[in-house]
Amino acid sequence: SFISMIKQSANNKENQSEKCNWTDKNTKLYIQLADWRTTVAEREGIDVNDVCSLDLLCWVSYKIPSNRSELRRYEYILPAPIEDKNMPYFDEMIEIISTMNMTQVTTKAVFYSIREKVKEGMDSILGK
Repeated sequence: SFISMIKQSANNKENQSEKCNWTDKNTKLYIQLADWRTTVAEREGIDVNDVCSLDLLCWVSYKIPSNRSELRRYEYILPAPIEDKNMPYFDEMIEIISTMNMTQVTTKAVFYSIREKVKEGMDSILGK
């Protein structure tokens, strides 16, 4: 959750650890995404939790996914408004990330097979 990410990042700074590097930029992105979630819920006439959970937004703010496959690494079954490719909401989420200039902190995926690096920087094990 949001609070646990901030606490973990603060603890890591005290211990000079790199495990969780939550920054003010991540917090600003999280707030923007939470506001977006409220707007989507009002537009669709649904509850905010039917748009997506705050935990999902926390993960998005930290990991900065650039596509649905990366988003599925956190939550395999995506909420309907984000999953439906006929709805604009996933694209809106990505637009918020890009306007916050968060895309440059994205790390590429690395896949391992029995402790061996298999491939780097692809959308999934099956490729793009």
